[in-house]
Amino acid sequence: MPTPLPYRPGSSPGPPQSISNTQKTLPKNKARPFVVAVSIAAVTIMGTLYGASLKQETQSAKKQEKRAEESLARKMERLQMASDRLQTTRTGLERKIAELRKRREDRVVQRGGGKEV
Repeated sequence: MPTPLPYRPGSSPGPPQSISNTQKTLPKNKARPFVVAVSIAAVTIMGTLYGASLKQETQSAKKQEKRAEESLARKMERLQMASDRLQTTRTGLERKIAELRKRREDRVVQRGGGKEV
């Protein structure tokens, strides 16, 4: 059985006076949980972005290495495919430009045939 503490006259039962005074004087920092949450979110986001950039650099390096190793015939084939895609895009854009010009001319004729703007 534990030994009882000696009785001190004038002291009240409960926590010692120094502890209760300390609890009353400490400021309540209500912003701390918010700061901690924002800090954790910032670290997580930055880590994610850094990891993604490392992955992208690695993939780019592998792609360049792969292209350096491919044969001349494969390189020419790849360039020809790119040229074909660009030619298709060019043809489509030229067709759209011609349609726009025709519509503009039609509007000018409908308004009275004046000078084209």
